Amino acid sequence: MAASLVALFSLISCIEWAYIKWEETFDIEFDLNLWNQGSRERLYSEFATQIDAPRIKMCRDIIAKKFLLGKTKAEIVDLLGQPDNYPFREPWGFNYWVGLQRGPMKMDSAWLAIRFDDTHHAVEVKMKQD
Repeated sequence: MAASLVALFSLISCIEWAYIKWEETFDIEFDLNLWNQGSRERLYSEFATQIDAPRIKMCRDIIAKKFLLGKTKAEIVDLLGQPDNYPFREPWGFNYWVGLQRGPMKMDSAWLAIRFDDTHHAVEVKMKQD
């Protein structure tokens, strides 16, 4: 019985991993106009559950190119707009809602999280889920 549960859990994990990798094939480069496209309500209602959610598709590019690192809070607000600031327990100064998590079961929100040093410059950027 325990072996079958382990096998089932392993199968589900593999399917989820493969699905996320498939979603990542649709990722795009950061585009400021697309990031700021429409109102927040529109981003929630029209794009949140779709693979076409524009913000989540740009996050890997934002993180990989590291172009937010070293920027001040004011520079990031000028670029990305006001943060949504989900209250994570960790010291993530800014959080931008980017859509629902990747994977076949989209239950949690995904966030672009930015951590700042004592001089208010970005030192780490990563994706988080609530």
